[in-house]
Amino acid sequence: MDVVFKTDNMMFNFRVAGICLENGHVLLHKAIDDNHWALPGGRVQMGGDF
Repeated sequence: MDVVFKTDNMMFNFRVAGICLENGHVLLHKAIDDNHWALPGGRVQMGGDF
């Protein structure tokens, strides 16, 4: 189960991201149909490991 809190007019999704540095480079990803780059990460599951 993802850690998500819902109210009448809002939703909060708890997400994490990581930074990977190697030889002066930063790991980023981008979906083919997206216009922006992002750090790798995703939603957090209740009781999951970080």
